[in-house]
Amino acid sequence: MNIFEKIKSYFKKPAFAAEFNKNEKAVKESAIQVFQNYLKIKADLQISDVRFDEKISFKVQYQGSIVPFSISSNSGVISGNTTEEKISNILELIAVGLSFDLNLVEISQLLRD
Repeated sequence: MNIFEKIKSYFKKPAFAAEFNKNEKAVKESAIQVFQNYLKIKADLQISDVRFDEKISFKVQYQGSIVPFSISSNSGVISGNTTEEKISNILELIAVGLSFDLNLVEISQLLRD
């Protein structure tokens, strides 16, 4: 399962679907809260030790944890024309994953697979 499938599975949970059908307003408010959480997380992410060859390797620091990432350059996850754009897009995915309560280690593994 890749990170996209993991995040999509969040929306397929029976509890989520039942809540959406029962109270659409509450679900919309929850989505807004997730987005606000994402913005806060994105601002708190720090990156270091970036290396770019056949893989993009770097370390991400968030809330006292430092986790190494290594993603194949041929991965469908990486988009962008420059290294900076690629790293920025990867950080977006990391922030989204964290906002859906995935942890850094799990996100690192999902992006590597």
